[in-house]
Amino acid sequence: MKKLLAVLAAVVTLAAIGVTAAVSGGDGRAVVKFDTMAPVVPPYTGPTNPIRGVNGGGVPWKLESAQGRLRADGLPTLSSTTIVCIQAGNVNTGALDPAQAVCARAREAGSWVHVDGAFGIWAAAAPGRRHLAAGLELADSWATDCHKWLNVPYDCGVVLVRSPRDLEAAMSASAATYLAQGAERHPFRYTPEMSRRARGVEVWAALRSLGRAGLAELIERTCRHAARFADGLHAAGYAVLNDVVLNQVLVSFGDADTTNRVIAAIQEDGTCWCGGTVWQGRAAMRISVSSWATTAEDVDASLAAMLRAARRIAAPTVSRQPEDARATG
Repeated sequence: MKKLLAVLAAVVTLAAIGVTAAVSGGDGRAVVKFDTMAPVVPPYTGPTNPIRGVNGGGVPWKLESAQGRLRADGLPTLSSTTIVCIQAGNVNTGALDPAQAVCARAREAGSWVHVDGAFGIWAAAAPGRRHLAAGLELADSWATDCHKWLNVPYDCGVVLVRSPRDLEAAMSASAATYLAQGAERHPFRYTPEMSRRARGVEVWAALRSLGRAGLAELIERTCRHAARFADGLHAAGYAVLNDVVLNQVLVSFGDADTTNRVIAAIQEDGTCWCGGTVWQGRAAMRISVSSWATTAEDVDASLAAMLRAARRIAAPTVSRQPEDARATG
């Protein structure tokens, strides 16, 4: 919903006349161009998704290394009728797209940049991680989840649009003359709902209680926990597939069957819970650390449980290296 609101604001602002093409890397990223005369790419004819435009397939993005970061020089030709969606925090690797370079390209063309910042956008609040978020402030709209790092209820999300008028133009029901009009700010003019519960109270309360220092400490602490998981798994001989720059860790225990059996054993053990994923064709276990309640002792106990399960099922898949041989952010 958050991404949809931002994209609708962009559509109204760019006065788009029709979607002719959209490309996606299959991970939520997209370039959408609204121009019947000059599509970004030859139209994709596969199954469509009304929010993302293209469901997988499409035109391949030029990604940087194995982390899923977009390369700014891999963008197609942009124009004033283009919406570029970038990510702040890949859900698997935690990697952030190079926002500064992408926004510079988009600004030259007059394009709109939207940031899908589900969790990674919060890196900007932590001094030790802020460099990862460089350039995000140059975008036109941003969306983030608050149920992750802020630990509030699941339906607390935030969409931000640089110009309030753009969001209001996309969301307001000005034709309904019985509704309040005028210069005063009315919340229903900025959301698709006419009425709803006060979801923002939980977000306000979390930020008010944490403060700037508390929020930064929460982010840094959970990132350190993720690095501890990565170091321990790697030291035991299992393949960590990502550079651990935030709170996400991907680990493989061998082939897909072996990895999935280890994941099932960890879940059955009950010490912690980790889910499976597929990263660039390879089955992996995904560790995501965001709870304020997770302690170093919890990490050690969870890591021990992971290694017990892995050793029963899977042999180490990589040679052990000195701990400083891996960069864990």
